[in-house]
Amino acid sequence: MGEVEYSPGEPKGTPWHPHRGFETVTYMVDGVMEHRDSNGGGGVITNGDTQWMTAGSGMLHIETPPAVPSWSFSPVTIAAPWSG
Repeated sequence: MGEVEYSPGEPKGTPWHPHRGFETVTYMVDGVMEHRDSNGGGGVITNGDTQWMTAGSGMLHIETPPAVPSWSFSPVTIAAPWSG
């Protein structure tokens, strides 16, 4: 996927979707996103954080902007290389 920049006000993120047999890695350059998965994992990814998910035999996950905006007007920049 590579680096992606979302401007303020753009309702971006990913809906629930499956992965199987590979790893996803998200590095948050600047901004805030929430992560949840079908195994009960989840949390907030913010500036300088890395989120690493091993899909194994299969799982669903979602990454979305926080439900309550931070009122920051800077763009969100993430880098998400996939390994499989």
